[in-house]
Amino acid sequence: GVRHPSVPRLWGHGEWLHPGGSPYPFLVMDWIEGVPLYDWARQHNPSSQGVLRWLAQLAGALQAVHAQGCVHRDLKGDNVLVRHSDDRAVLTDFGSGRYPGASTLTPDILPPGTPAYRSPEAWLFSLQFFRDPKARYCAQPADDLYALGVTAHRLVTGQYPELGEP
Repeated sequence: GVRHPSVPRLWGHGEWLHPGGSPYPFLVMDWIEGVPLYDWARQHNPSSQGVLRWLAQLAGALQAVHAQGCVHRDLKGDNVLVRHSDDRAVLTDFGSGRYPGASTLTPDILPPGTPAYRSPEAWLFSLQFFRDPKARYCAQPADDLYALGVTAHRLVTGQYPELGEP
């Protein structure tokens, strides 16, 4: 599993059988007591050094995730918590991620995620293959890095970057 101070630790997983008979998958992970990144920044007006520290922490988290062959696919300020105990940025909500050996649950041409954080490569793919019902974009680490850049831009300016041509 991924071991990084900015990634919640996975302790276990399994299936819970509902009394009605339906199985539901579950994960047991560290509980992160914190505030979403953009909310924390609005409340505390961090210094440029604080912003750089968070971005470096998130880049390290992505490096650890990518080293395991995983892609987060939905990095954004709402999926980063600033932990109360030490002000560390912690990457959360891995529910849209791509993992080695895991089956794909997303039927759309593009994986789940927030459109404003989607890479130009993903948008270009969707334009090229929108008529092909079997086409699926395979998110790569570069897609997470693009989303980190969008997160940095919004964190510093309070706005999303302008969309360009794919």
